[in-house]
Amino acid sequence: MMARGGLSGAKPVVGRWLARPGSRLLGLTALLVCAVVLSGATALAQASVRTIAVGKGPGEVAVDPMTNRVYVTNRGSGTVSVVDGSSDAVVATIAVGGNPFSLAVDPTTDHVYVASAVGARAGQLSVIDGATNAVAATVPIGSFPSGVAVDPTANRIYVVNGANTISVVDGATNAIVAIVRGITLGGAAFDPSTKHLYVVSGLSDAVLAIDGATDQIITTIHVGYKPLEVAVNPTTHRVYATKSDGTVAVIDGVSDALVDTVSVGPRPQGVAVDPTTNRVYVSGAPANHVTIVDGATDRVVGTVPVGNTPFGMAVNPTNERVYVANEGSADVSVISDAAVCAASAGATSLCASQIPSLPRAGEPVPPLPLVLGAGASLLLVGGVIRRIGRRD
Repeated sequence: MMARGGLSGAKPVVGRWLARPGSRLLGLTALLVCAVVLSGATALAQASVRTIAVGKGPGEVAVDPMTNRVYVTNRGSGTVSVVDGSSDAVVATIAVGGNPFSLAVDPTTDHVYVASAVGARAGQLSVIDGATNAVAATVPIGSFPSGVAVDPTANRIYVVNGANTISVVDGATNAIVAIVRGITLGGAAFDPSTKHLYVVSGLSDAVLAIDGATDQIITTIHVGYKPLEVAVNPTTHRVYATKSDGTVAVIDGVSDALVDTVSVGPRPQGVAVDPTTNRVYVSGAPANHVTIVDGATDRVVGTVPVGNTPFGMAVNPTNERVYVANEGSADVSVISDAAVCAASAGATSLCASQIPSLPRAGEPVPPLPLVLGAGASLLLVGGVIRRIGRRD
């Protein structure tokens, strides 16, 4: 993972250098450091986003951190693409049939669960063996499944169906062991620490909190206009639900109460959380970008451009990358840690690797090339600024 440091953390180094008597660089270097971070942020973010071609209509993404594999549903192809997280290359394509919509991974069993619509009134849960990349079993479920979540400890799989039900599947037997009834239409996420399942109830403008031990609805959390997808940070127990009014609802998973609302722009779609960095990622279809939210402050700190019509996404904690399914361009955007740092540097923190190395007091000042993007740079030599590259 790339080292990070707050802006306040960089001040002592700059201060020691600039405080020398007679320095011609007083205030100048600090200004240029800010310029390279702010002006070059968009260019660096774009350069740090890769794309992986997958099947038609990619919709959802799930990651197995134990095997470093990324799985993508291709709704238009009836397949699942398997991506190697080390090379970001597609290593297998698995046919599951129907219209695969949502999926989830159980890293304990190395099984991938894919929910597909296979008819006007039927749904199917395909169980993929991650070791062989083959469908090991299929389970009949409700119609138009819209979300899948996994409890890796209890080996339970939860499938949100369009018929206002949630199918609870035993991962050991691949049999439905319970049905939870409620007004549901949207995604699902599970907090393994609290054993709470969160299911979007889009038709009632709410998120359902369900006890995973009893399969009973604990409470209905009203979040506002038409929630769509949901994600959980198991470290902070915060729950994030995208909404059609251009906001993200923030729920305290301990009290199961709405605690904040974050504006992220029109038509937010998918949402994913990195529990290590406490960053929240939200895809936006009209602008074709991913909005980055600081989970500590619930504030937007930047955006990263991605492909056309982004929807589902997932964080790979193994390589600290975010994988975004772009339905319109039939590919997956891979957002690197460098892109995240570049996009959010101006609002919150500077990444150490993006700040020019500053000499200590008494050391000679080396030439510092400061790339400003668009083919133009500045060269700082002995306190004199020289422009190189493109001229306007």
